Amino acid sequence: MLLSLYRMFSGYLDVTITGVAPERLVNLAVQAGMDLWDLRRHQGGVTGRLLLADFWRIRPLARAARCRVQIRHRWGGPFLARRLRSRWALLAGAIFSLAMLVWFTSHIWVIQVRGAEMVDARAVRAGAAQLGLRPGAVRWRVDLQRVEAGLPQLVPDLGWVTVRARGTRAVVEVVERKVERRLPAGGRVDVVAAKPCVLDSVVAFWGLARARPGQVLEPGDTLIEGIFYRHSQPPLRTPYTKPENWPPPPDLAEGLGRAQGVAFGRCFYQHYVEVPLQVEERVPTGRNTTRVVLQAGKREILLKGDRREPYAAFDSQVHVTRLPGWRNWVPPVEVRTDSFTEVIIRQIPQDLAAAGEEAMQRLLERVRWQLTPGIDKITAQRIEELVRTPAYVGLRLTVETREQIGRPRPVAEGIPAAPAP
Repeated sequence: MLLSLYRMFSGYLDVTITGVAPERLVNLAVQAGMDLWDLRRHQGGVTGRLLLADFWRIRPLARAARCRVQIRHRWGGPFLARRLRSRWALLAGAIFSLAMLVWFTSHIWVIQVRGAEMVDARAVRAGAAQLGLRPGAVRWRVDLQRVEAGLPQLVPDLGWVTVRARGTRAVVEVVERKVERRLPAGGRVDVVAAKPCVLDSVVAFWGLARARPGQVLEPGDTLIEGIFYRHSQPPLRTPYTKPENWPPPPDLAEGLGRAQGVAFGRCFYQHYVEVPLQVEERVPTGRNTTRVVLQAGKREILLKGDRREPYAAFDSQVHVTRLPGWRNWVPPVEVRTDSFTEVIIRQIPQDLAAAGEEAMQRLLERVRWQLTPGIDKITAQRIEELVRTPAYVGLRLTVETREQIGRPRPVAEGIPAAPAP
């Protein structure tokens, strides 16, 4: 890689060596320490590539070997700089576009607030703006730790804050304080499941817990009911009362309010991936050819090369040269240059364990982005083989997490006659 960059920066030439003994000139140049590569023999001579600085050194050797060195193409930085010298507007536009791209990507333009249910997200953004995190702020000038420490002081209803910045987006994750909020008369808010999972634990601070650990939940299932009950009579425990039936649920509804509590569930993320047993490796042989086509409308005129595919297996690159247009008019004439490089395709056995781990790491990155730092966590991960064929192996990736799943939901229903058992 570094050698290729050095050659491109220094400039190099595609040359053709003809004469009495082209091989002798190549040997003399190598003995003199010159860099020659991509050497190919053809009828009448040898073609290859030579550094620009070595072109003047090879001329005395060519006279001694009674050979002639002809330049076919010129590549690299010196020739590009020479062409751009007369196109200063193009160079200035490229530099300006690159500078604008760097400038735009170094700023934060989008601020997302997650976890704000009772707190207004606009208040969180306003507090973050006072601490320097606002749309248009330079990313490396924003002190994320200062924002995390100062935001709960500006917005007292926030108990914990974390800020993550990636690219042009900043995500503010908040956890609200568990405080009682008064509602209008007759108001009721339940705590329901936010995503499908298996309930792990539920603790009701205010209200009545309806779900039980081990229950399979769907989004919207009630976890804590915003109806407050009491016992109409003191419960009486007898010697025949089973431990799982004590204490009995209250039977008298007392009023409505906002249910509060914490619920954790075990959530599962699954992904199916097919891993090929063999992967292709394309190895260049060093042979290449070029085809030049003039396209005028729907008509194609071959200027150089052959219309047939040059090799059984090859890699190709297409370069299109168009005439400059005017306003919305584009000239219907263009020159297309197709470069073909012959390759040999080899089949290499795939390491299933490494491929499965790589797919699992990509899945874990997506899952971690959805979790609340400091509260949710990944508890288990599994890789299972489901399908095996001569061509590929199908793997099922499973990630298990423990997440806080409760979210408030207003309910228009009144007080029922008695709680459900």
